[in-house]
Amino acid sequence: MKPYIALLLLSACLVSHSSAAILLQHFGSADPVSEGFILNAPGNATRNPVTNDFGVNAWSIDLNSGSQFGIYSYSLTSLENGFTALGWMLSVNLRIVETPDAGNVMLARFYTGTERFDMYFGAQADGDPFVRTSGGQIYTLEGSGGGYHQYTLYWYSPTQTSLAVDGTMRINGITGTPLISAPRVDFGGAQGASHANWNQVFLNSIPEPSTAVFMLLSLAGLGFRSVSRNRD
Repeated sequence: MKPYIALLLLSACLVSHSSAAILLQHFGSADPVSEGFILNAPGNATRNPVTNDFGVNAWSIDLNSGSQFGIYSYSLTSLENGFTALGWMLSVNLRIVETPDAGNVMLARFYTGTERFDMYFGAQADGDPFVRTSGGQIYTLEGSGGGYHQYTLYWYSPTQTSLAVDGTMRINGITGTPLISAPRVDFGGAQGASHANWNQVFLNSIPEPSTAVFMLLSLAGLGFRSVSRNRD
């Protein structure tokens, strides 16, 4: 099933769980600036839309040196951030284009106001991607050979933060970095060489743990599991 079809079905599922809300979203080959994100200065990374990349559309961010920046930010209003008080889900679907990638550049992160939760993305020399959390835990998709993958970080209590990859729970007990800041979501990369195509980034409120489980099962069951192919 195509990701955009799965997204529509997932959105319909969320209607039935009226307490859940999509607070921000990047999708497909749209310029994130047109979706409410701000490109942080100097914004000199190569950025462009890509179509039919492994069957999906995406926004490409390509950095070739430590002097380049390509991070997009979405600042949450007090009302929007209030929806995350009982639970939230930060999910991205992306492909690391060039390998190996040390996983120190491309990231998605959520500043909650009191903590920062990070996901860093990289790939081994054989193309197998990996994700590293703010707590230092790493999960590698051994044998996948690349392709798009869905990484979902969700929080529903101070002691319950977990990571799912392609709809399957992989890491529990993730800790954030204590930090007082305005609430926002960042994605992209800066100050290093890395190239990623971003198909989707979204932040949802999930006031009930059962809603989080339902949404993860929806992502997996509706075909959001990405295509993993060896690079030519």
